[in-house]
Amino acid sequence: MNALADSLINLAWRAGIRTYRLSRRAHLTNLVEPVLIRAAALVGTNSNPESATLANGMTLRMPPRYRDARTVVTGLFQEDETKLFKRVVEPDMTFVDVGAYVGYFTLLASSLIGPAGKVYAFEPDTDAFEFLRANLQANACTNVVAVNKGVWETSASANLVRDPYGPESFVSLDEATGRSNPIGLISLDSFFESAGWPRVDLVKMNIEGSELWALRGMRSVCKRNPAIQLAMEFNPTAMIRSGVSRHDLATILAELGFRRARVVERNLTSLPSGELLPADSGVYNIFLTK
Repeated sequence: MNALADSLINLAWRAGIRTYRLSRRAHLTNLVEPVLIRAAALVGTNSNPESATLANGMTLRMPPRYRDARTVVTGLFQEDETKLFKRVVEPDMTFVDVGAYVGYFTLLASSLIGPAGKVYAFEPDTDAFEFLRANLQANACTNVVAVNKGVWETSASANLVRDPYGPESFVSLDEATGRSNPIGLISLDSFFESAGWPRVDLVKMNIEGSELWALRGMRSVCKRNPAIQLAMEFNPTAMIRSGVSRHDLATILAELGFRRARVVERNLTSLPSGELLPADSGVYNIFLTK
């Protein structure tokens, strides 16, 4: 593809991303998203690894056929959540990236917390983990601990059903299939107990429907860190696939002490008092505090 064509596609891609984000704020995601997905499929993905220079100057290398690569390259990847992180992540904090994939938020947090802070990045996909580890090394992120495991309620073995086009792989306790690979699981309580219970300030969680079990496995972490904050993806489709109800997810959040929820993609608009999850079926990032 020549440079002019690539520039035109990037312009169109930016317009599509902006349209999608406006549709989320206007509660029109179900109408707009299918159209944009079909349009994106016409562009296709790159069969070679790609690299992008992030706003903090770090370089993120991404796998072949990663569907969000162009969004990262154009500087629009998780734009609202990125703004949130720049606002709430401070020097010396401890950040936990649950579902780190190749490390976008891990790299961002690493630069924001500085040498006295700490990042713990959990990623079960072995291929993505290799990119994550290489990105940490290339950017000299010495304040990051990378863990090649999924986060769950207990330590266990499972299978990861892989998404060939990006980070939407998900954990399954069913028998392995041609699309799945065996992985190890660990609870945050078990991990941080073995680490001597370091302070935890912020957890980012994006694990495609497994949030309920991960939250159940961090009761002690939440109890020991009364000011802990949580940025969590809310994905009703992934929850249905995993057999997770809205009620069960909201219940565990309340049990962990979270009292206020704000929708990241709606300029951190607070949900009504007592509500911890959006009422509609759109996919959002929720910022939860105590």
